[in-house]
Amino acid sequence: MMPLVLSSLLLLSAVPTVSPDPKSLEIPTEKLARAQQLVHELASDLYRERDRATRELERMGRLALPALAVARSDDDPEVRLRTKLLLPRAEADDLRARVDTFLADTDAKYDHDLPGWQRFRVIAGDTKATRDLFVQILKNPLNFEMLIALKGVPGEAIHGLAATVGSIGAASMDMPSAADLGKAVVNRRQKLVQNLMVPQPFNGGVYRAPATPELSDVAILLLAESYVSERIAPFGNNQYHIQNFFYSPAGRDAMTGAGPHGPAFRALTIHWMDTRDGVMGIQNAMNLAQMQNLGPQKIAHYAARLLRLPGGPAYARASAATMIARHGGKEYLFDLIAQFSDSSILVRGAVNANQNEILMKDVALAMVLILTGQDPKEYGFDAVNTAPGTQYNYTNFRFRGDEKITGEHLRATAFKKWQDFEISLHASVAGPAGVALTVKKSAENTDDEIVKKAPK
Repeated sequence: MMPLVLSSLLLLSAVPTVSPDPKSLEIPTEKLARAQQLVHELASDLYRERDRATRELERMGRLALPALAVARSDDDPEVRLRTKLLLPRAEADDLRARVDTFLADTDAKYDHDLPGWQRFRVIAGDTKATRDLFVQILKNPLNFEMLIALKGVPGEAIHGLAATVGSIGAASMDMPSAADLGKAVVNRRQKLVQNLMVPQPFNGGVYRAPATPELSDVAILLLAESYVSERIAPFGNNQYHIQNFFYSPAGRDAMTGAGPHGPAFRALTIHWMDTRDGVMGIQNAMNLAQMQNLGPQKIAHYAARLLRLPGGPAYARASAATMIARHGGKEYLFDLIAQFSDSSILVRGAVNANQNEILMKDVALAMVLILTGQDPKEYGFDAVNTAPGTQYNYTNFRFRGDEKITGEHLRATAFKKWQDFEISLHASVAGPAGVALTVKKSAENTDDEIVKKAPK
């Protein structure tokens, strides 16, 4: 059914709506009445009447959309079946009309009910650059699949899972079904990969080189991905990973805000980064924030989110811990301290070299010490590298035992020393009663006395 939707959009693009005023899309009363009558005839006992009504409803296109939307839940199974077959064409017709009206409104005089547009301009800013970027999205018919999915009217996903069956025109706000939109996002990523690998047909059979995504293609995908959790739209090897675009010249330039669409694209990207909720997504956001020099506060923010992620692998949390220390994220000290109970093994030891494992809590302690202006060596750590900028590696610090003392003893001593240090800080604030405090802080603890007392 998807080929029917796309072919309908392409055919209809040859007859654009001239008026820029969305009111011109209002369906005349007599057309509404005629469509309702034809829907009623879909339940006729006579086959020829049912067939004639079906063909006339198909010719009506978007004018039949309100009547078809109601008939979708009709009691008669014949009516429901024929409505299901007619809806994609009517929806495609309606979307094409709305797109043409939007494109005709070059002076941006009117408000338009177009899938994704309202959220797009809230995120990217209500500016001419934002509208121009959305226009570029609309000029590629392949993006219409994502627009239909973004509208997300509840209903059955049509073939290809790139759009949902439902009345686009009847809905007033974007409420996409997470499951259907997630499938549409995955489908779009797969198509982008196919475009990168396979020569594309062009101008009636003449082929061109494999196509890299355009800025507008990535922009609509950024918007769509920001609606859904990474759990619902997981990444696979046969999908285009959107972060790859940011390493291309076009992506790097746009992320700096350069070019006519740069500011809008940059805002969309940062919003996408803020909505990531999986290991891969938050790692990408953290690394992209560093690559684009978004500032230490933003980088540390993403690192802390990665550190807090339930069930996140130890290597990812260790990397996040070092990133917090590297960028001076003292406000996330208690997120690091919360890792002191985690004995996950990051690097296995070598017995013959008296080299103990590196545990997650070891990395957390080392980074806490750096953030509080202390020397990890004074806590028994053996450091591979202490030069500025090179110490932020989770394999850098370990408790290396010898024939006289074990690494495990060094570890226990280090954590006891930290506990004494922390209690002394609380005692200095709370008085003698503070010495009795049991220092077990959670990631949600808002007490920032350690931050205040830590050496600058």
